[in-house]
Amino acid sequence: MEYVIGLDLGTGSIKGIALDKAGEVVLKHSESYPLYNNRDGHSEQEPEDWYNASVKVLEKITNDLGGDGLRAISISGQMHSLVLLDNENKPIRRSILWNDTRTTKQCEYIMNNFGEKVIEITGNKSLEGFTLPKVLWVKENESGNWEKTKKFCLPKDYLVFKYTGNICTDISDAAGTQMLNIKEGKWSEEIANLLDLDLNKYPKIYNSTECVGELNEELREKLNAKGSIKIFPAGSDNPCSALGSGIINKNRDLLSIGTSGVYLKYEEEYKNYGGKLHMFNNVL
Repeated sequence: MEYVIGLDLGTGSIKGIALDKAGEVVLKHSESYPLYNNRDGHSEQEPEDWYNASVKVLEKITNDLGGDGLRAISISGQMHSLVLLDNENKPIRRSILWNDTRTTKQCEYIMNNFGEKVIEITGNKSLEGFTLPKVLWVKENESGNWEKTKKFCLPKDYLVFKYTGNICTDISDAAGTQMLNIKEGKWSEEIANLLDLDLNKYPKIYNSTECVGELNEELREKLNAKGSIKIFPAGSDNPCSALGSGIINKNRDLLSIGTSGVYLKYEEEYKNYGGKLHMFNNVL
């Protein structure tokens, strides 16, 4: 049987589903990993824990269905969380998660000095959950780690890298960093210049449905998989949930209650809500 696997890298666990050629779910499996709250307001995870858990999910599914039937893997994941990679493409520190609140000072600095410009470019005011203030926090409080950083990426992007060697992201996850020019669909040079950030540290942006590589030989052997297995970056979790729920026009909305609660609505074109509502690119 030929099938594809969809992975979702959440805050508490990674979930995997296998779908056949008719789009029917034929198998599910999940694996959990630790969350580190060592100080008030801090919320972190080890990127390698995500990877190890993802391999367990893939092994379970391919053992049950046969690795030779796997054709592609698509990955969604938690938004905003920051992963820093060094010159050897290894994590420099634990990932600072979306629900980490240590960055109030950095958010206030951004809004007090560049608030209107940042909202105009990104569609969002600066909040503790976004990636941009996390980058500034590392730059100010762990300057050595920032200097060692070759690239930053988002959680599901770390899995894409481990599977393919390609350090990249997709348009929906990029929109959740508060570093993207949301109207142009590319990294904002203006924000990078305002905050003295190096664009060379940013990952390349792909569309959510673009193939960004193939599963490496080591993992194919571990899964007893044969032939080419394409890898797709899919998107961040909320935009993927919206697509899966049919939120592709203005006639349907989605209320999602998970580790966080969100209400998702489709817009046909960019609107500036002055930061009162979040605005992100969807996976289409």
